[in-house]
Amino acid sequence: MIIAICAATPFQSLNAVNLAMHSLDSDVRKILFYRNYSSTTDKILQRILQYSLFDEVYEYDLVKKDNKLLYLLNDIVQAINPRLFLKWITKKHIDVKKQKIDMITVTSGTEFEVALTRIFQDAKTIAYDDGLGSYVGDIVHDHKLRWIWRVLGRRTDRIKPISLYVNNVEFCESTLSKQKIGLAPLKTMDEEDKQLLNEIFGMGNIDLYADRHLIYLSQPIKEVGNGLEKIEKKLEESLEKFENQGIYRKHPRDTHETSLKFTEDQSGCLWEFICGEKINDNSILLSLCSSAQIMPKILYDNEPWIIFTYK
Repeated sequence: MIIAICAATPFQSLNAVNLAMHSLDSDVRKILFYRNYSSTTDKILQRILQYSLFDEVYEYDLVKKDNKLLYLLNDIVQAINPRLFLKWITKKHIDVKKQKIDMITVTSGTEFEVALTRIFQDAKTIAYDDGLGSYVGDIVHDHKLRWIWRVLGRRTDRIKPISLYVNNVEFCESTLSKQKIGLAPLKTMDEEDKQLLNEIFGMGNIDLYADRHLIYLSQPIKEVGNGLEKIEKKLEESLEKFENQGIYRKHPRDTHETSLKFTEDQSGCLWEFICGEKINDNSILLSLCSSAQIMPKILYDNEPWIIFTYK
C-alpha cells in the first residue's frame, strides 16, 4: 500500500512524522508532500530528509492571498484541473497522476489534500491532528465556501476518513470520523524517539521561559478576519506595562509588525516541545484564538491560564 502524507505546518509535520514512525505498518510505502514556505519549515524539512522516515518527499507552496489576481487564478485552476494545480505548486512540477496512491491523509481539508482526493477518487482517507479544530465539529466539511466552489459543487464531499489520529483521544469530540485513534504520546515516548524528534524539530535556547510567564502568541490576523488590526493595536498598548514579564512568540504566517516590547522567542523550537519543557499551571497564554493555547493540556495535561482576545 502507498500512502500520501500531507503536511502544511510545523505542527502537522510533527504529527506526520509521529504517524509515520508509530502508526503505520513497516511495509507501507510513505510519500510526504510537504509545504515549505519559510526558513523555519525549510530547516525542519532538511532535518527530516536526514532520516529514512519517508520513501519519497516532495515540496510545494501555495499562492499568497495578498496577490489577489494570482490567487483567483489559483482557485480557478484548482477547481477545474486539480492535476494541473498540483503540478503548478510542487517544486519539481511533478505529475502526481503517475503515482499509485491508495490512501491519503487529511488535516483540515487543505487545497493540496482536496486536490489529491479529487485525482485519486478510489483512495481511502485517514485524518490526523491539526490542533483544536480536530477536536470539535468537523474541521474538513464545516467551511464557508467561496463562490467558485458553490458554483462547481462541494470540494470535500468525497473526503470521509475511516479514522482520525489525535494526540488526545479522551479530549476529542470531532464528528469527522467515528474511529478515533491515539498518536504515540510525546509525554511517554522512549528516549531514542524523543531524541530523534528533538533533532528534527529543534530544541533551541528557550531559557527565557524560565523567568517570564506571560506568553503572547500572535496570529495571522489577516487570515482570521477583517478589522482585527485595530484590536491588535489596542491589545499591544494594554500589554506595555508587562514588558519585563512577557514573551512574544510570532506565528509563522503572521506578517504584522508588532510594537510590543516583549522579549521575542527566536529559538526556532517547536511550540509543542516548549509546552512540555517550560509551560506549567502558572503560565499565562494570551492570544486571539490559537490552538497553541490548548496544546499544553492536550499533549501534557498541564493547565496554564488562558486568555482569548477574539471578540
